[in-house]
Amino acid sequence: MKKAITQARPSILYYLPSSPPTCSPFIKRKEISLDGILRLEKEASFDKASVLFGADKAASLAKRSGVDVEHCYGFYHQTKEATAEVIALWKDGTFKIVRLDDVGKLLPVK
Repeated sequence: MKKAITQARPSILYYLPSSPPTCSPFIKRKEISLDGILRLEKEASFDKASVLFGADKAASLAKRSGVDVEHCYGFYHQTKEATAEVIALWKDGTFKIVRLDDVGKLLPVK
């Protein structure tokens, strides 16, 4: 399983339908945007959640979401405008996002 994750571009594995009704609150709160996703793809760090966020924070966030931290991965990117965080559970060959924070506040890639 880990081999498949490391050989693929992680951003390709995250999928959001073009206009899902469940995303609109995230868009309104600027938690997600196309510019933010593109910036994560180009510049963000991707690894196991415990590596990116530290064991304690990753375990706490996974526990709040009711998922196993050992199967959580994420993106992290800090800029002047925002610190974007994504944590997702890898299960059944796909990611389920369990934390999405400030990705929509990232400015476009230059």
